[in-house]
Amino acid sequence: MHEIQKKILELSKKENLEKLTLREIGDKIGEKISSPQKIKHHIEQLVKKGFNIYKTMKSDDFVRLPVIGVADCGDASIFAEQNFQGFVTISKKLLHQKDYKNLFAIKAEGDSMNNMEIFGKKIENGDFVIIDNTHTDPKTGNVVLAIVENKATIKRFVDERNSNHRIVLMPNSTKVFNPIYIHEDDDFSINGTVVDVIKKPILN
Repeated sequence: MHEIQKKILELSKKENLEKLTLREIGDKIGEKISSPQKIKHHIEQLVKKGFNIYKTMKSDDFVRLPVIGVADCGDASIFAEQNFQGFVTISKKLLHQKDYKNLFAIKAEGDSMNNMEIFGKKIENGDFVIIDNTHTDPKTGNVVLAIVENKATIKRFVDERNSNHRIVLMPNSTKVFNPIYIHEDDDFSINGTVVDVIKKPILN
């Protein structure tokens, strides 16, 4: 882990980082000469690694999950290295998962998963997709957040390593989208499994 990330992690145990600006965080960890963007980058990396550096519980009734950017529900054209985009506050009654510390949110973009249901809710453009970052060894049929060629995509996971030495990332859409075929030795990663969907507001 980078030294700055270690310092931020230690600071988060003593203070509420949500009340500090990026510059104030830099000052407190002895990185006054570092730019706010550099501090922001290391915070993003900690959140992506699953470290709970913010006080995610707002109350007994609500949870605040970090939003780690956008994932494509199309042809994997959205880069994975998105900016940390703040938090989304969600009633615990709306979430099926009861252990919140390993969860983060991704905003879905595209239509390639708009026929896939998670607890009866389809993954459509603009929805928040809730990811459990501890579930990185999925089974066939799971919906995953995959990183392929440094691009993030949400797809259905099909494991064909025993038969065809490959993994297939399958769309599930009302439109025509092609699967993504990955050799078992390719450079790719699974950053978590989709465990819930928070639907975008219905605006008339």
